[in-house]
Amino acid sequence: MARIERTIPRRERGTLATLINMAAIAKAGQEVRLAAELGPDDLDETLRALWFYVPDGPVETIRTIDRMQREYHQVLEYPGDGTKPYTIKPAGLIAGDCDDAATFAAAVLLHARSAGDRRIGNIYFVGARPWDSIEFKHVFLMFDFRGRLTRVDPTAPHDANYTLWETLVFEV
Repeated sequence: MARIERTIPRRERGTLATLINMAAIAKAGQEVRLAAELGPDDLDETLRALWFYVPDGPVETIRTIDRMQREYHQVLEYPGDGTKPYTIKPAGLIAGDCDDAATFAAAVLLHARSAGDRRIGNIYFVGARPWDSIEFKHVFLMFDFRGRLTRVDPTAPHDANYTLWETLVFEV
């Protein structure tokens, strides 16, 4: 499989570069069937039910929507997390980490909006950095749905609180 590798800068510039790449991947993948089949209603809960968390490892990777579609139907083995040598993803789940979940959610919303769903307003990626860190550690998606800002964050607990975290917001 061909791979495009880019070196990204650290800290804010690196996070912004990642968010820009995520937006491009979401826009390119909005017509992929798996993204087109879902909609904005209860998107966070839908993705929580479909998501299989797989960390990137030492190299930051943003999966394309096409790759997520292909892997959705496959049983896959991923390197372990240190407590076990490998992890098995069953068929019927989407694999990835927080940036992949946000990218996939953006593709779903972009497709629905382009298909005429007027309930969807602006879509944002939010990079989050804990107060005690120099690096951004998490990314999630926020979107205007029926005039209310809604969070899609399926790789974090429902009650995740980013109040004391610095955020970097990028409109998709």
